[in-house]
Amino acid sequence: MKIGAKVIVIISFFFTLVSLQHCDKLKKDPELRKDLEAAKKFEKQLKANPANIMAKQNLITAHLKIGYSYHRKGKDKKAIEEYKKALKLDPKMANVHSTLGNLYFDGGMEKEAANEFEIVLQLTPDDPDAHCKLGLLSSISGELDRSESELKKAVELKPDHLEAHKSLMVIYLKREDNEKGEQEKRIIEEIENKTFFPERGEDEEREISWEEIAKKEPDNIIAAYNVAKAQYDKAKEYLNYPLSSLNKPELREIKDALRLIKKYKVLAKKNPDEKKFQTITSQRKSKLRNLFEKRIHRLKRDYAQRREPIPTWILKFEACPKKEEGEK
Repeated sequence: MKIGAKVIVIISFFFTLVSLQHCDKLKKDPELRKDLEAAKKFEKQLKANPANIMAKQNLITAHLKIGYSYHRKGKDKKAIEEYKKALKLDPKMANVHSTLGNLYFDGGMEKEAANEFEIVLQLTPDDPDAHCKLGLLSSISGELDRSESELKKAVELKPDHLEAHKSLMVIYLKREDNEKGEQEKRIIEEIENKTFFPERGEDEEREISWEEIAKKEPDNIIAAYNVAKAQYDKAKEYLNYPLSSLNKPELREIKDALRLIKKYKVLAKKNPDEKKFQTITSQRKSKLRNLFEKRIHRLKRDYAQRREPIPTWILKFEACPKKEEGEK
């Protein structure tokens, strides 16, 4: 066999191996495989009839789902490509521009990120997160005046925007404006007190985790509180996520937090000393519940619009812990 022929055989074998590995990965992720197949199907339908609005919408949804799946796997370059394909079909999706901007921002592509957030503000001028991100990007490039202006707009639109207040504090401290820096610090503390669970029992000596203590001692209120706190701390980050980015894994985290908070509150009702902490947990639970219910409602609506059956996991997730007396 000639050298050229051998090279061709080796290259063909390599690409076959890569293809087989790719297929194997898809087998491990049936949702991604399903979405990739759906995208191909809807793309053919749209090519056959460019006026097919349903095919166009379904193709956009498929690209968004594929992009999200890639992002979850840490493959942000592929995720970016999918989001760009969706935006090519509908450039006026502000939430997708925002998602793309965040991916660029996290990847250190400041210029591309700034461009996406500028588009977001053209489409939705009152988006506090876009103003905040432009403020951060301006700070990185050394434009402190513009950064301050954008961050102030963010807190005007959303007074409890923690990231914007933290960034403003940094700007004021850089300028040695200690009075404004301290003012921002106080605001940050007030917001965190409303958002975070207070620490409890951290000074207690223990050789095992709170989860293990809670399993061994089901009536241990401090253990139940700390287990609920740990799960809430995982789930609370989703309060700042675009609603469209919350899917099965995130909703599971939120539902687990709601369940564990309820478990603590059942124990706390038996103890009058827990009244203060019951109030705190109820406030935190309300925010998570509202987010959870909004996303479930949106998912059901999206499937109905596409005339597809609602997946079983959404119907199961709908069985969220019931609201308690006094909970909004």
